[in-house]
Amino acid sequence: MLAGLVRWLDSLFSKAKPQRGSAPSLRTGSGEAETVLLQKCGKYWNHRTWFDRPDGVVEVTTRRFVFEATVPSDTSFLSFPLEQIEDLRVMRVWFMVPAVRFQAAGQDYVFTFLMNAGAIVQAIDRAQKART
Repeated sequence: MLAGLVRWLDSLFSKAKPQRGSAPSLRTGSGEAETVLLQKCGKYWNHRTWFDRPDGVVEVTTRRFVFEATVPSDTSFLSFPLEQIEDLRVMRVWFMVPAVRFQAAGQDYVFTFLMNAGAIVQAIDRAQKART
């Protein structure tokens, strides 16, 4: 029953549209358009500001990891080129909430999800391997 509720909530929130242009509309300097590999509803788990932990849409594209908050906040938009993502792993927050943790530019970043955080790690791994 709980798993069904979580799937329903994940599908409901994954339909949320970002406020700015999403990754498919972004262009790289080479003129090559990005492709969205995976899109999920998530929460940025901000370690520096306890009151700034917005919900939003996480997109893994062929070139970057993008978080776009659905509600305005101090961290409404985060974008990490795949080349900067290091020490990528799945973890749990509070021993039960699925999360993805990585380092970029020397700082730790954590994003939580309703379920299947491993899909984000797999999509990033695939995109990084395709670029090499």
